[in-house]
Amino acid sequence: MQARQCAFDGSRKVFFKFTDMKSLKIRNLLFFISGLVGLILLSCQQDNSQTKVTREALSYVSNYTHGPLQSESSILIRFYKDLPQHFKSGQELDEVLEISPSIAGKCVVSGSKGIEFVPDKGFAHGEMYHFHLHLNKLFAEAKSDFQFSVKIVPLNFTLHSSGITPEKRTDSPAYRYDAKLVFTDAVDMERAKDIVRVEYLGEKTEISFLPAENQYELPFRVSGIVRGEEDAYLHIHLDGSILSIDNQNDIEVKIPGKNSFEILNVRPVSENTQYIEVQFSEILKKKQDLTGLIKIEDNKTEKFLIQENLIKVFPAELLNEEVTVKIYSGIQSNTGK
Repeated sequence: MQARQCAFDGSRKVFFKFTDMKSLKIRNLLFFISGLVGLILLSCQQDNSQTKVTREALSYVSNYTHGPLQSESSILIRFYKDLPQHFKSGQELDEVLEISPSIAGKCVVSGSKGIEFVPDKGFAHGEMYHFHLHLNKLFAEAKSDFQFSVKIVPLNFTLHSSGITPEKRTDSPAYRYDAKLVFTDAVDMERAKDIVRVEYLGEKTEISFLPAENQYELPFRVSGIVRGEEDAYLHIHLDGSILSIDNQNDIEVKIPGKNSFEILNVRPVSENTQYIEVQFSEILKKKQDLTGLIKIEDNKTEKFLIQENLIKVFPAELLNEEVTVKIYSGIQSNTGK
């Protein structure tokens, strides 16, 4: 089989910003630590209009759950000192915690220094709940109450796609399309399948839903997308109304024709290491010299890795600013005519 060259004219430039992974990890760590601490003073700074505290209340409440939260979350309030001995862990409490808007659930003692509210059927998505804790119902000497508010995340979704990949078929050239719906909260995956509909060349296309690893991501695949003589488009129709989500969108995915060999996508990747991923419309010749064909401006390329229709470009130095990538003609596919 004779390899053919990519029909690029001159070079293709791609601009994007690379995130400094070290800085990102540090920022995430600081955020995680601040979330664990959960100090009342920090929460007050986040939403002074919704949190009402006094100096006395701060002497009792050490931390509490604050939003934005997912629907099935519980609300935990911790105290600096032990609750009086007549309160036992797991004991249900009445008239201690008022919630607006009203929601069915249980307020119970949690350990020796806390109480927890657990909703029966979850909080409503997108709702702001206001909590009024009567401290004197727990500590007889307390003269102040503690009030705070919590926002529940709206239920929504986004489509994350790894694009199209050439299939290894002998009958006719074809692609598969891989993507997943990512939700802001846990959903019923069987019902979520009705959100997506796919058409190709005017006909409804079968969707294969892959096993979900959790209740937040629904992966799916469309296989056997046969390439025609000319470019065509795969139409992805998204409608969240089945889950009461106000999100409708139509997405077109270009399916290159049989005689087309082109770049489909270029993206930066930061995982265990940094690299730039270049996606082509056909499987690439495995053994070819890519020296000088893909360049990162002001940075040397350490190595290339070819995986089917992908080229992974590994830089010699960490990329932490705006990057320009130049891709020149000379890259070869493995299909031949």
